[in-house]
Amino acid sequence: ARWPGKIKSGVEISEPMWSPDLMIACATLADAALPGGVILDGRDPLPVLMRGEKSLHESLIFEYKNHAALRKDNWKIVRERTDEFWKLFRLDTDVSESTDLASQYPQKVQELSKDFTEWKMRLR
Repeated sequence: ARWPGKIKSGVEISEPMWSPDLMIACATLADAALPGGVILDGRDPLPVLMRGEKSLHESLIFEYKNHAALRKDNWKIVRERTDEFWKLFRLDTDVSESTDLASQYPQKVQELSKDFTEWKMRLR
């Protein structure tokens, strides 16, 4: 991100943010009201970008057609079809997501899949 005088240059931010955050930032900067009656997945990224605060995201969740994923801290579950078991990756040691750890950490898969299911239920 670049905003001279507002965002420090040359600073690396490792806090999780994603594209839905941009709508929140634009609405905030424009002093525009966000739509009511809908669930918005974005969080205002400006405190993170401008003041180095922690991200407000507890997790990042993605679902499109049959693909789904949830990232929480350094853990991520992924599946390409709803009838598949979740794959589990530890992103701080496996950024390329090459080693599925689901069989080694079944409790972590259960925890994250529960979070995913609860997220889906909130959208109904």
